[in-house]
Amino acid sequence: MWLGSASPASAIDIDQIAIDRGVGQASGVGSWFVEISVTGIDLRSAVLSSGACGSITLSPVGTSGELRGGMQFADLAALDAAFPIGSWTLDVNAGELVGGLAYDPLILPNGSAPIASPAFADGDVSLTPLMLVDNHCSNCQLYSGSTAFGPTALVGRIASLGNPTPLETIIVSPDTTQIGFGNALQPGGQYRFETSVATNNYLPLAFGVDAFHYYQLWTETESTEFSTAFVPEPGTALLLSVGLVALSARRRSRTRR
Repeated sequence: MWLGSASPASAIDIDQIAIDRGVGQASGVGSWFVEISVTGIDLRSAVLSSGACGSITLSPVGTSGELRGGMQFADLAALDAAFPIGSWTLDVNAGELVGGLAYDPLILPNGSAPIASPAFADGDVSLTPLMLVDNHCSNCQLYSGSTAFGPTALVGRIASLGNPTPLETIIVSPDTTQIGFGNALQPGGQYRFETSVATNNYLPLAFGVDAFHYYQLWTETESTEFSTAFVPEPGTALLLSVGLVALSARRRSRTRR
C-alpha cells in the first residue's frame, strides 16, 4: 500500500526490506525477538510504526547502506503485543518516503534443529569437533542472516564467543546429523555454535515507482557455547618430557648411593 512519495530531489532507492521475528535459544534460554532491516541508497533513518502498538526506530549500520532496528521479548505473547501481524507504516528519512507494509509471515517452521553436542559449557571439546544436530524442520528455507535465501536447508554456524561474525558457515542436508567444519579451532578457545531454520514469505513490493524485495521471516535459532581443550605446543611438550626424564634419572642416581 502506497501512502506517500519521495521528493523529486531525493535519491532514495530501497533494494530490500526484511522483517524477521522468532526465537533464539542462546545459552539455553529462549529469547524472542523482532529484527527489521532496510537496504538501499540514501537511507539516513527510518521508523516502522503501527497505530496499534507504537514504533521501532531503524539506525544506520556503518556505511553499508543499511538501516536496522529491533526488540527482544520475554515470550511470544509479549512479542505479539508489541509487534502484531497486520498493517505497519515505514517512514524513511523523516517523511521523504512513506509506505505501508502488511506484515504476515504466513508459514511458521514446523520444527527446529536442536543441538545434541557439544553440551553447553563443555570445556574440553576437540579442536576438530563433530557437531551433532537433529534436523526436525521439513518446511524451512536457508537463511544466512543477510540476503541469502534458497531451498530447504539447515545452516550451521560457528563463531568465537563474543564475536557475532561466523568463522565458518555450512549448509547441512536434512538427512545429515554430523557437521564437520573445515578449519581446526584454536586450543583453549571459547566458541559458540548455532543452527538456524527459517520460513520466508517473500513478496515483490513497491512504494510508488520504487520496487524492492520484501521478506517476512520466522526464524528458529538454537545455540551452544563451549571451550576447546588446551593443547601444549609441540616444543613445550618436548621440554616437559625431557625434564621428566632428567628428574627420573636424578632420582635413580640418588637411590644407588
